[in-house]
Amino acid sequence: MCGISGIFNFALDKPVEVETLEKMNEIQRHRGPDDAGIYLNNRVGLGNRRLSIIDREYGRQPMSNEDGSIWITYNGEIFNYRQLQRLLKSRGYRFKTDSDTEVVLHAYEAFGEDCVEQFNGQFAFAIWDHPGKKLFLARDRMGIVPLHYTIADGQFIFASEAKAILEHPAISPDINPEAVAEVLLCGTLLEAHTMFKGIWTLPPGYTLTAMAHTGRPGFHYRLNKYWEIPSPEATPSVPLKGEEAEKYYGQHLMELLKDAVRLRLVGEVPLGVLLSGGTDSSSIATWAGQMLSGPLQTFTIDFPNPWKGEDHDATYARIVAQTLGTKHHEFLISPEIYFSTLERLTWHLERPFNKGAATMYLLYEKLKNYATVVLCGEGADELLAGYLGSRGLGLDDILKTQQITYFPWAPSWKVMLKLFSQEFRKAIRPKELFYQKLSDHLIRVSNQDILYQALYLYLKFFLLELLEFHDRTSLAFGVETRPPFLDHRLVELLAPMPSKLKVKNGQSKYIFKKMLRGFLPDSILYRKKTHMPIPRDPQSVFNQLQLTRDLLLSPNSRAISYFDRSQLEDFLERKNEFEEVDLLTQWQISMYLLTLELLHRVFKV
Repeated sequence: MCGISGIFNFALDKPVEVETLEKMNEIQRHRGPDDAGIYLNNRVGLGNRRLSIIDREYGRQPMSNEDGSIWITYNGEIFNYRQLQRLLKSRGYRFKTDSDTEVVLHAYEAFGEDCVEQFNGQFAFAIWDHPGKKLFLARDRMGIVPLHYTIADGQFIFASEAKAILEHPAISPDINPEAVAEVLLCGTLLEAHTMFKGIWTLPPGYTLTAMAHTGRPGFHYRLNKYWEIPSPEATPSVPLKGEEAEKYYGQHLMELLKDAVRLRLVGEVPLGVLLSGGTDSSSIATWAGQMLSGPLQTFTIDFPNPWKGEDHDATYARIVAQTLGTKHHEFLISPEIYFSTLERLTWHLERPFNKGAATMYLLYEKLKNYATVVLCGEGADELLAGYLGSRGLGLDDILKTQQITYFPWAPSWKVMLKLFSQEFRKAIRPKELFYQKLSDHLIRVSNQDILYQALYLYLKFFLLELLEFHDRTSLAFGVETRPPFLDHRLVELLAPMPSKLKVKNGQSKYIFKKMLRGFLPDSILYRKKTHMPIPRDPQSVFNQLQLTRDLLLSPNSRAISYFDRSQLEDFLERKNEFEEVDLLTQWQISMYLLTLELLHRVFKV
């Protein structure tokens, strides 16, 4: 992975300032600690911070084609780049490197803006096409790699992270109050919002083309959706039923997963697998271990849980590691360290966040000493209904009631709503915003069965949040994460797959677990779904609530203006109308509250 940035100045008489581009590049050093580069051509500037993984010696960026007419700054991996390289060579394109960056560059020359449809990967890139006088941006189908942009002071400005855009002198870090309502009520950001006014994310599966007006100042840009999560209605049906259908989907699932793992083992750096001891990560470790010539490294994080016995990730990960014979690294972290990360983590994430993000951060901090690339199991739960039986994620209630009345992972939104001040309610109308956002997205899949509708929301929003957390926490330490389940071929098979093959007789991931029998122990296959490890001891819960009080109720609080102070005090004490609020809800909401305050402090807003 890398950090990319750039400026397209559409004022004809005003060149890009190199000092600004250098600042934007430098603040993303953590994303690319190995190398840095800048390209300037009067009205256009591209920056790149490189984490060297493929063709480490010659794949420097920004990179140009042979005559210097087209330049690219690129972040990510194209896993089918060898195949594309052979195709492009057969068409006469010559390569000076063995990097996937140059494959993207020549693919753009060969296929134009449709080049993205050729890529199997996780990517965000910007191409300056000098003959066409246009800047072309693209983001991968599932949004594994981030890309942000804004328009200010006659310039189009983009970067991997919003903080790089904030380095531009024309941009100020003003908080978007609608984004505050979204993240607190919906548990995620919607409509391509960031927490900052005027800074947007390029949505997954989209490209953006910015072009200057010929002979005069000004420009226009267009967004193009090149991919969407497939629905059963839009997908050719498989004319099979019963055992034949199970065999068809099961075989294709396993074939594609193995190939997705194989493709993601490419690179010239140490590699491993994040191992939770669950079905998804264990299956990835199984295939990766069979494909590598040496022992596979696996990594697990947990917190001391003496009151829980052996029912936690570390125990099950140990079983899998011993079964597969991996070189296993187990990191046990003290709860005190967990809370000490929150301020720095907020700087990296640029948004309020839930409890698991800090665990990711600590995991990557530890494993950076052993691996530069890791595979993870993200995406399987959203594709195969893995959240069934998971408290606080809402899928059980949806299947029981056959209704979706809230974003499934945010069941406590009504409690959060009570905390807002009258001024905030009047200005933003958060309740109306919540229902409108939910309705807008459900109407797109209203003719599908209820499980597909729920999983569509998970894939579209909840998963995107997790992927961005992985991106930010891993690259905080120069580590790249690759999720094989999000190979677009797998998504196109599993998203529209009949729901009865995902949940059967109350069992989630039905067809996947059936195919894994004999590969993994039953204790792993039928283990109860658990959340990412977090400090769960009573003292940690007390510490988190106390930290929330100290931050939000202090005279220096910056986020208190969103809330009714007396309601907030009652909530933290669980009294009056909050007396019946359970501890899990209080714990989850308080994390969002305290990290919202930290966001304001870190970015001085």
